[in-house]
Amino acid sequence: CFHGHPAFFLNYFFLAASMSLPLPAFNLILNVDLHGNAYPEKVNTLYANALLLPALAKPVVGCLSDVLQKWKCGRRRLLVAVFALWCGAIILAARSTTLNMYFVGFMSVSLAAAAAESILDGASVELMRSLDLSGAEVQSTAYGMRMAGSLAASLVSPVTVLLLPSHSAAASACIVVPLAGIASAVFTSWPQRCAAEERPHLSSITAGQSGPWCARWWPLTAASAAPALFLFVRSTVPSENDTWFSFMSTKVTGVWFSIAMMGSNLGGILGLLAFQALPKRFVKQIIPTILLTTTLSVVIGALVRCFLVDADVNAPWAFALAHLLVAAVDTAAFLPSLALCAQCASKEYAAAGFAAMALVLDMGDQFSARLSGFLTEDWLIGSGQGRSWGNLDRLVLSCRVGLLVVVPLCPLLRGLDAAEQESDRGSGDVERERDTGPLRVSLAEG
Repeated sequence: CFHGHPAFFLNYFFLAASMSLPLPAFNLILNVDLHGNAYPEKVNTLYANALLLPALAKPVVGCLSDVLQKWKCGRRRLLVAVFALWCGAIILAARSTTLNMYFVGFMSVSLAAAAAESILDGASVELMRSLDLSGAEVQSTAYGMRMAGSLAASLVSPVTVLLLPSHSAAASACIVVPLAGIASAVFTSWPQRCAAEERPHLSSITAGQSGPWCARWWPLTAASAAPALFLFVRSTVPSENDTWFSFMSTKVTGVWFSIAMMGSNLGGILGLLAFQALPKRFVKQIIPTILLTTTLSVVIGALVRCFLVDADVNAPWAFALAHLLVAAVDTAAFLPSLALCAQCASKEYAAAGFAAMALVLDMGDQFSARLSGFLTEDWLIGSGQGRSWGNLDRLVLSCRVGLLVVVPLCPLLRGLDAAEQESDRGSGDVERERDTGPLRVSLAEG
């Protein structure tokens, strides 16, 4: 399950817990203390802007992580520094008194999370290649630990919101988790590189690579173009999630809001377990996996949320259960995207390559958030003057059906299926001819 490195994957647990634990308090600060639920489209735009810099910074941090790894300085020192900065960012967001101040604080938290994720993803790609695993296998394990961290945080967050005197205090108390992340990064073991290398001179990093000098630093290959287009289109589809959180804040108390977030994390774990239960040969065929998980996300997500809106449900447990169901199908639908990011990363720049593909997803999310905000404003959704939640079901249905836009693009991914099948057929040869260097490299890169 942990591919022989459970201690390394523990870092993903603290990464997710550090991000998830303060989220309910952050949402309450934004929507209640700063009155963000009156104009949900402003919240959508705020989150889009707050996530833009972290999205752009991930490849830079990934490249720095790769260079440190090549120079045998290791990635963990950089991760420790990121966790330390994370603590200060949480305090800044927790003490926000204006939307702009919250924007800066939340962006800082997101930047720290993106940097930590980029560092760990680089190590996970190296692990994937050293053990001849698929991207889906390693990324599902990493995602599972992230979901476990989110679930553990969601179990604690209702207690912090209930017992501490303010939303600000509840958020500030969450710095204990990144502090634990520092201890985890320092004292746990990490996967080692497959082969010992002499410390390279800086000029040797691009030695032997063809093409113009500026292209030698690009962490992706030409074969990544089609998956990148697919991921970009997939992530540009508008999402109803941020508007839904604003709607839910008008229906449930702060404690039940945190419980609903816990249901979301539990649903994510259930979706992950369901994904891992699929036959291995089926998961390696990326196109059928995408079609199945996307269809489930569209159907179940639309039915559950439209029912809650149209039936005017006020029971808080219903929102928690709905979060569980929707999170399960959304998690299963998102895992193939992570697998594509891992499979398309270059061998020399694992962290930067993964982060570059993730940047494609993040840039699509920028379009998605702004389109979601436009639809929310145009349909007058919200609790402000002249607004109502009457068109929320229309927004939910539009966003869910929009996910089907990726179906015509699935043929672009056929080459990846062939590469996975070729890797499976060659795995026996790798064992029999382990000393044949070129063959090992070609199979690992495939």
